This record gives sequence, C-alpha cells and structure tokens, in this order.
Amino acid sequence: MQLPKIRRHLLKQRKFRQLLLSLAVVAIFLGLLVVSVEKDRGNIRTFPEGLWWAATTITAVGYGDYVPVTGPGRVIGVALEVVGVVMFGLLIAIINTSMNRGQEEYYWKKLFKRLDSVESELDTLKKHTDFVVKKESDADTLSK
Repeated sequence: MQLPKIRRHLLKQRKFRQLLLSLAVVAIFLGLLVVSVEKDRGNIRTFPEGLWWAATTITAVGYGDYVPVTGPGRVIGVALEVVGVVMFGLLIAIINTSMNRGQEEYYWKKLFKRLDSVESELDTLKKHTDFVVKKESDADTLSK
C-alpha cells in the first residue's frame, strides 16, 4: 500500500483521529497544568515552556532542559510519560493494522482475479468438450 493511500485510510478512521486528538489534548492540558504547579519553585515557568516539556515528555524524548522538581509536578510527569507510551503504542498498532489490511486486500484482489481467469478457462474448456461430445454423438447417429 502506498504512503498517500495509507495516510488517507488512517485519517478516515475515527479511532485514529480520536487518538491523535486525545494525545494533543492530554499534552496541552498537562503542559499547562504543570506550569501552575511548578511556577514558583521549578524551572517550568511559562506556558510555552510547559508545552515544550509536555511535548518532549509525551513523546518519550525528554531532553531534560525542563524538568518538574515538585512532587505534584513529578506525578504529572509520570502520568504524561505513561499516557504517551500507551497512546503511541496504540497509534503504531493502528498503523500496523491498516498496513496489514491493505496488503491483505491486495493479495485477495490478486487471488480473485486469478480465480476469475481460471473460471473463464474452465468455461471455455467445457464449451469445447460439450461441442466435441455433441459432434461425436451426431456423427454416431448419422452412421447408424
């Protein structure tokens, strides 16, 4: 299956779209939440820093340039890491399933095309044998 077809197929799937949207919403929400928790004592003080931290944490990159230092901030970080790993795992599973389904459809279409050609050959052979049998029976009838 070609990449543009896979992309179109994935974007048509409701589960895939919902998962991507959920991933973005969770990252934004927890990124903004960690700012309010860490603002006074941590190094995540602005919303852009919080969003950057959330994006790097949810994708399991974790550069370490921004880290939560308070207990509640670390709990948010752990939740974001777990959610990120689970959601990205689900995304990969959905992509894999779509690719496998596309490959199976290709092979089924190829098989059905082959079966159609075999059926047409059988029909041709049947017509030919029916003609030969009829011709022989007509010849036997005339010779009697």
